[in-house]
Amino acid sequence: MNEITLYLTALLKELENMNGVMAVTVTDSLGSAPRGAGARMLVGRNGRITGTVGGGPIEYEAQNEAARLLLKQTSACREYDLSEPSSGIGMVCGGRVKLAFHYIGPEREDVKSLCRTALPLLKAPGNLWLVLELPETSASSAHSAGTDRSVSRGRGAGREFMGIFGPDIPLPPKVPASVTNACRRGKPGTTVSDGREYYLELIASDSLVHIFGGGHVARELVPLLSRVGFSCAVYDDREEFLRIEDFPDAFGTAVVSFDHLEESLYPAAGNYFVIMTRGHIFDLQAQACAMRSPSLYIGVMGSRKKKSVLTQKLLNMGFRTEELERVHAPIGLNIGASTPAEIAVSIAAELIAVRSGLNQTNITQEKKKVVSSDL
Repeated sequence: MNEITLYLTALLKELENMNGVMAVTVTDSLGSAPRGAGARMLVGRNGRITGTVGGGPIEYEAQNEAARLLLKQTSACREYDLSEPSSGIGMVCGGRVKLAFHYIGPEREDVKSLCRTALPLLKAPGNLWLVLELPETSASSAHSAGTDRSVSRGRGAGREFMGIFGPDIPLPPKVPASVTNACRRGKPGTTVSDGREYYLELIASDSLVHIFGGGHVARELVPLLSRVGFSCAVYDDREEFLRIEDFPDAFGTAVVSFDHLEESLYPAAGNYFVIMTRGHIFDLQAQACAMRSPSLYIGVMGSRKKKSVLTQKLLNMGFRTEELERVHAPIGLNIGASTPAEIAVSIAAELIAVRSGLNQTNITQEKKKVVSSDL
């Protein structure tokens, strides 16, 4: 499970058990800070913590504040200064962090419905936004650690709107249309509409990692990618290599003919292709399919000699040199990986780098010079 799945699962469990909780969300950060917007944690009455907003002193302060607000059953916003030792927080990172503390009571059927709707959607490719109305706070809020004592007021503490928005899930009429438009930006952040402030975050995207080959590395890679927020589909021409028990975290699996891969791909707007079949001819067919498809990433497992052979064959098929230059081969970052699990880590690291928008040249400089043969 990735972070948002764990968070929503824990939130639903607490509410179904008739427990009120504090949902703590980093809504903004400036400068050097432990975590950016989108980090979150739940704090329950029994002290149980799910998730993290950065660890260390900032999290300790946030937990204490959450416990205090939980007793009052109210919501609030806080800003913490991490730049000065005199702030009382004991950190000198040099940044500032804004936290929203939402009290969610067990009577919030709308939040329970949000969790039940969102959880199955998080496994499949598709854009899904989380929308939170931020608590109103007094204008005289102080922002050093432990000194901001503003509380939610005005529209009902603990009743701030929480919802999800997607292609087939509209926001309710009470949420301004401008919020829907603001959702379409990529990065998490806040927007103000009709005098209310909302936090918006894309928690699932319409992208999919297509993994060709259901071998040892694929079995290590799928749960790892799922944990960091990627949806995965696995393809092989051998049914016995696509057992459900081997890929419980996959969005889907498909027995395919490598001669007709395009007909078998699960649809997605953003495609990552990871190619590690059992033979060079299948790798060639998979790479040709990937290069004919819109893609964010194409990676091929194998040695430099294998890369040279495949490159020449693809050139003979009519692909251009500049098209082949965007292929990551050997696949994965250079971390000295040798076992299937280690290779999976190197591939996952490279996919995270691509998703984060790192420059292709920077990624290439960190890549392996020699990679294990197919496993």
